[in-house]
Amino acid sequence: MVEANQALPENTKLRPPVPEKPPRWLSILVGWALIPLSVVYMVILYLYLARLVMIGEMPTGMIAPNSAAYLAFGAVTHLAALPLAFAGRPVSTWFRRLFPFTMLLPIAALAWALSVRIDAYGVTESRFLLGVIAGWLGLLALLWMPNQLVAPARLAGILGALVLVVGGGPWGASAVSLNSQRIQLLELLRAHDMVVEVELSEEEITEPGVTMRRTAQPAPEGAAPPADVQARMISILDFYDSRGYTDYIGDLFPDEPEGALAHDRIAALKLDLSLASTGQRSLDLIADPPRFGVPAGGYDIVLPINLWPPGTDTLDLGGGRMVRLTGQTLALVENTAEAGETTLIALDLAPLVTAILESQEDPFVQQTLSMAPDRLEVAAEAGAWRARLLADRLTVVETDEARSLTLLDGNLLLDMPE
Repeated sequence: MVEANQALPENTKLRPPVPEKPPRWLSILVGWALIPLSVVYMVILYLYLARLVMIGEMPTGMIAPNSAAYLAFGAVTHLAALPLAFAGRPVSTWFRRLFPFTMLLPIAALAWALSVRIDAYGVTESRFLLGVIAGWLGLLALLWMPNQLVAPARLAGILGALVLVVGGGPWGASAVSLNSQRIQLLELLRAHDMVVEVELSEEEITEPGVTMRRTAQPAPEGAAPPADVQARMISILDFYDSRGYTDYIGDLFPDEPEGALAHDRIAALKLDLSLASTGQRSLDLIADPPRFGVPAGGYDIVLPINLWPPGTDTLDLGGGRMVRLTGQTLALVENTAEAGETTLIALDLAPLVTAILESQEDPFVQQTLSMAPDRLEVAAEAGAWRARLLADRLTVVETDEARSLTLLDGNLLLDMPE
């Protein structure tokens, strides 16, 4: 009988589970890389968000990506630390308990940044999906807070269920984005008297819920929308073209030809195409033919000038002297301890730019103009100082408020006092 019992297979379910030891590489990766990086990222992100709250600023395009990156990286670290926490590693156990609570502020910041962008520019597919992911991460934080063990497969299932609910139909990313951008366009058109709205009679109603006939039209004479508004309208019209849904707003343009696209509607509304995307016009002025050599007779020094990319407006010459571009003025300034900053000589490029623009019909539509080299020269005198600018390339940027130069390439000739 004893021998028969020994021959029977052993019931392994009655034995206590044998804990598995995590591989060494996982311990090193999680304990010495992922967790420290997550903690450092958390501290930096919290300090960054606290600073924004104190100074009352919202940098464009920074809060959402930074918050989403921390949440994604931290979630991966939280899952990777699971085997180590099972094995009783204190650092992994501590991180898995702490991380869900650190998710709350970044999720709130992400949601707030998304709401601001959506309020200003409407819903797009990327913002919609980012909102879904933010909701999923918020749900994970609630599940992880009581230190519950949620299997990775279940987490993926939760995300899959969310995507299934909002992945198609009237609540899908595409449908919500199309409708949101239409609402944005109508609000802009109404604000500038660019849409005629007529209520339909019961006999004219052919679609459920459609009770108004709306027709887009150009702005009244002399009341064109500001540059940023025109840029936004153009962006929305291009949005429908890029998605292949031009018919979605076709009812606003009943008199357009079949197959009309965004550029036809931009022309119908008399919008300035040069304002697309940026809300500003830009024009490159290039010396053609290019100069071969610099005629420096009568000048003491030739300074190569290259102020680019945009935002680079100063060239340090050493000795407290620098060349600075402000608006349409190029100046040589000197900074001393006794007198502070003094302008030694300045060259006003505004008359040159204005003369070129007034000599062209719709210059900003062309975006690039080739000019004779002598038309891109400016000279000035100030006391014993003489200066002459030989520009090879200028980039003129114009908005409703001002005109400025964002690129200047050429040579500055200086005749200095004895």
